[in-house]
Amino acid sequence: MRQLASAQKKLASEVRERFRGESKIVAVSQIQQVALDVWSKEAGDPDSKPPQVELAEAETKFGKGSDAYVFKRSAVLSVASKAQTAKQRTRETILEEKLKSIAQVLASFGLLDAVPKKKQEGLLRAIYQILEAAEEQ
Repeated sequence: MRQLASAQKKLASEVRERFRGESKIVAVSQIQQVALDVWSKEAGDPDSKPPQVELAEAETKFGKGSDAYVFKRSAVLSVASKAQTAKQRTRETILEEKLKSIAQVLASFGLLDAVPKKKQEGLLRAIYQILEAAEEQ
C-alpha cells in the first residue's frame, strides 16, 4: 500500500510540475506579446522588435544587442531569499518577465530614455515592488 501511495504522489508531483511549466510558458508569452504589440504600434513598423531588457548579476555596458537595456539585478529586484520550490521559481520568473515587458513599454514611449540610469533602476525597482506586493495577496 505504501509503495502505491508513494508512486501516486510521485506521479501527481510530475503532473503538477509539467502543468506549471506549461502555464509559465503561456504566461510569459502573453506578457511578451503585449510589449511587442505596443512597440510595433509606437514604432509604426509591425516587424520592429522592442529592445531587450536584461537583468545581469554584474553591471555590463552591453547586452545581447546594441539596443538592449541592461540593469544590475541587485539594483532592480528586491533582495529576497532564492526561490526554493518550483512554484516560487515560476512566480519569480513571471514577475521578472512582467518587469522586463513594462520596461519595454516605457521604452516604446520614450520614457525610459528620458531619465538617467539610476532613476531607471529606481523606477523599475518600485514597479517590481508593486508587482511583488500584488502577487502576495
